[in-house]
Amino acid sequence: MSAPRRRAFTLIEIIVILLIVALMIVVIIPVFIIHHRKAQSQHVLHDLKTLDAALHRYALETEKQPGFNPTFQDLKKYLDPSTDAYRTNGKDAFGHPYGPFTVDSQPKVPAKTAEDLSGIVDDEFWSTYR
Repeated sequence: MSAPRRRAFTLIEIIVILLIVALMIVVIIPVFIIHHRKAQSQHVLHDLKTLDAALHRYALETEKQPGFNPTFQDLKKYLDPSTDAYRTNGKDAFGHPYGPFTVDSQPKVPAKTAEDLSGIVDDEFWSTYR
């Protein structure tokens, strides 16, 4: 009496499965990259808002006049230590420094960061911080 024969996958079936998985990866990876870049842009925008609030607190407390240029170190004590702007020592998600800062002016998005994210968000996204 012979043992029952087990059915195995053929080489063609294995190749088809691998091609389907590869195709799924090719479709999904760009979506993840786009979502990651959008998250980075939101992160930078949040940091700019945080720095703007710190700049206003700094100007009020030190009574600096419009046009004065504080450094990030001047603003750092007005930032919450749990914020990313504080922890990254004034650099954005790409490692580009924020600044220069001017009393009574909005902080600006680093030009290189805006350029790096130009395909993900439009200029209106940065309109307040350009």
